[in-house]
Amino acid sequence: MESIELNPDRSSLVVPKEGYILMIRLRMPNRTAYETLFCDYGTFVGRTLRMVGCRCKTFLVGQLPCDYAVQVGEQDIDLNHIIDAFQLPTPPWYYRLEEDAAGLTEADHLVQEVGVLDVFAEMTGAKP
Repeated sequence: MESIELNPDRSSLVVPKEGYILMIRLRMPNRTAYETLFCDYGTFVGRTLRMVGCRCKTFLVGQLPCDYAVQVGEQDIDLNHIIDAFQLPTPPWYYRLEEDAAGLTEADHLVQEVGVLDVFAEMTGAKP
């Protein structure tokens, strides 16, 4: 995972290296916990970062837990809310769908979905 600088004065695009994705950590107004979005690339619109192809990581719990991504489309985030940005090699869960994850748990009848906010809390150590 490599830190990247978000500077709309230098470039209008934020594009990771080939085979990488962007990971943006942010704190929304009136929230104490950090949130994390993953995306294909970003573009600046004034002081806003428009993130394209966004996904949130979540997982199913069964005999064998399995991560997958929930597609959330485009997101516009004010630069004041962004804590930091990274590029990381595209993880195996990034393109995995929920139904694929359910099949990989090997126990569809025992699968329990864990909410995205629970995942954010686990990643940041904050209580939802």
